[in-house]
Amino acid sequence: MKTSTKTASSKDRAPWKEKEGKGLHGTLVYLRQHWQLYVIFLLPAFALTIIFRYIPMGGILIAFEDYNAIKGFLGSPFVGFKHFQRFLSSPDFLAYLVNTLKLSIYGLLWGFPIPILLAFLLGFPANEIVVPCILMGYLSTGALTDYGSLAELRGILAANGWTTATALCAMLFTLFHFPCGTTCLTIWRETKSAKWTALAIALPTAIGAALCMGVHLICTAAGW
Repeated sequence: MKTSTKTASSKDRAPWKEKEGKGLHGTLVYLRQHWQLYVIFLLPAFALTIIFRYIPMGGILIAFEDYNAIKGFLGSPFVGFKHFQRFLSSPDFLAYLVNTLKLSIYGLLWGFPIPILLAFLLGFPANEIVVPCILMGYLSTGALTDYGSLAELRGILAANGWTTATALCAMLFTLFHFPCGTTCLTIWRETKSAKWTALAIALPTAIGAALCMGVHLICTAAGW
């Protein structure tokens, strides 16, 4: 018994197959037919961008005003470049500029930004508060903050620009950096020498900085 084969007509073809070969025109037709889907998915993204990225830019006006918290940035008197001129003509301007450039260069070389370096400095009395200091800076809480779970910590760090290279460098510097304040005080009491105490601080810090630089260069070359 012979079986007849029936080819699918153009009406029976899948929609995505109908658009094959139509190129840009087919894409535009598809977008026009289903524009509601793109509005539903893209509108929240546009709204969040405008609310959290562009509306706060109105605060830039404060730099050009004699700002009054009661009047707000719309009611404060406009002073132009007065604050910029005062800052640029300050005798400490060059010192501020050099220190900022140094910290930025150190942050780029070591593989993690300045807030993390500042957290290590604030954690000198006790290394246990380094991570809470990092979270305090990221969350702007004004107080030491702990995390509820590793998933929450990962989300906070990823939202603030942490990459694989940042995490590796931070872990390395946690292992190789200056001792805590109690250890340094103990070294000074045992040796009675400021030289050995300074060496105990400088040596592990130099090793940690060198390791972080090497890992950062490797991760940058690998695209991590």
